[in-house]
Amino acid sequence: MSQNHYQVLGVPATAGTLDIKLAYKRLAVQLHPDKHGGNPIYEERFKA
Repeated sequence: MSQNHYQVLGVPATAGTLDIKLAYKRLAVQLHPDKHGGNPIYEERFKA
């Protein structure tokens, strides 16, 4: 089953613009390849 963008970001469908932006930035920092020493799993998740 595929996820929608709200599920990927971990926010409800009723989330406002600011909540979505903050969730995106938080996830981008969390999954950024530079934070994980080139781990291919995190690199693929970041590209998705």
